[in-house]
Amino acid sequence: MTRRAGEAILIAICAAYAVFCVATRPAGPLTSPDSAVYLAFSPVVPAGYPAFLRAIGERGAVVAQPLIYAAALAALGIETLTATASLLLAAAVVVASIAVPEIRMYHASIQTESLFMSALLSFLAAAIRFARTSSLSSAAAAAMLAGLATTLRTTGFAFLPVLVAMVLLERRRLAGPVWRGLIAATLPMLALAAGERAAARVIHGDRLTSLAGRHLYAKAALIDAPPSSRPAADPLRAQLDDQLTGTFAPIRSAIDAAPREVRPVLTLYYEGCLQGRCVPQLGETQAGSEDPALAAALAEVGRARIIRAPVGFISLTATNYASLWTVYKQRHPDTAPALNAWMAANRPLPFERQAFGLGRDDVPAFQPLAAVRVLQPIVLALGAVTGILAFVGLAAGVAGRRLPLPLTVACVAALTAHSGLIFSATFAAGIARFMVAFWPAVTTSALFAGYAAAAGRLPPPSADALQ
Repeated sequence: MTRRAGEAILIAICAAYAVFCVATRPAGPLTSPDSAVYLAFSPVVPAGYPAFLRAIGERGAVVAQPLIYAAALAALGIETLTATASLLLAAAVVVASIAVPEIRMYHASIQTESLFMSALLSFLAAAIRFARTSSLSSAAAAAMLAGLATTLRTTGFAFLPVLVAMVLLERRRLAGPVWRGLIAATLPMLALAAGERAAARVIHGDRLTSLAGRHLYAKAALIDAPPSSRPAADPLRAQLDDQLTGTFAPIRSAIDAAPREVRPVLTLYYEGCLQGRCVPQLGETQAGSEDPALAAALAEVGRARIIRAPVGFISLTATNYASLWTVYKQRHPDTAPALNAWMAANRPLPFERQAFGLGRDDVPAFQPLAAVRVLQPIVLALGAVTGILAFVGLAAGVAGRRLPLPLTVACVAALTAHSGLIFSATFAAGIARFMVAFWPAVTTSALFAGYAAAAGRLPPPSADALQ
């Protein structure tokens, strides 16, 4: 089969997927509490996605999102085919990137996941081209796509170390000195990120803020820390610090007293609650609606407590990171009944209405899902394999050792996935949709690694495979 025929097959698969998503989309866009900040062009989020919504509207967005995703996926498939001459691998990469059912729902949602994943797929395609050509133009293209990702979600900054590693892995093939490759692979990203911040400043003026205050304060509330050696400078900061010390201590005690399999679920729910509903100064307010002075105070007080307890913060980050690799964590057949039993035996729980939506007479009712027993070992295996590949890629980049192209791609994709998930675990909670957003990088890494392992045992492609 010629390469042109293979490309046609890949494009047909992606086009069929786009048509299916558009044809089966709900009657109206799916929304969540997060949707409001994008529709309102809130100063708390990057400007890219709100601008996209303003340009084409809600209904236009849920049509455009699967089309953009399909185009990016086709680019990834074609780059895979060009680099390896394996239609089977290219088709597997494409199918694995659409196999998770939640992805289709994200295309129909007013959330950043769909466009962010499109940027991720395009970034992986550019990374494959760079591994194939080692050209400065392909490095710059990857950097521009990473920069585009930062205008959608701050998680896009996790691509920066991947770009550096990508160049170091190929530095022996670069046409010039390595510093030129590093500049080509980072400057466009940083310029786009800076441009987005400048545009946001023009749009929002003094109202410009971020989610950092809510997130840092929530994380600080979940860790034990010694008291501050200096009193807070103003009453608001003193009040926020007192809440961290005393008001939220029962939450920490409840989590510490829970069985090991229950703690990650409690941590997830409480961290989400401590970003808003559990905090008296925030309550049910929409993120970004708070006074910038309050946002700054939350960030300052939270950051100071985290600095006083770095081990606790690292432990919380590790818990969130592990949660990202846990499938339907509250629905595991062993966890769900243990969670229900522990919650029922220890009620009233601190802030149980705000964190779990439980009224006085409600009964905890997390439902087990038998399929998790099969899915969880697969996800953990992929996490372990891609973790090893990420380490191999970093070690090879530092040592300046060039790897075979399929293994290079596997390592770069693994670095992309783990860098993104570590970023998410560090600065946010262990929410499942953060994992789904990076799932194509996980599967692309594993598939390229499998192809690399099999390459030595397979006959080379025929001479006309790339024609």
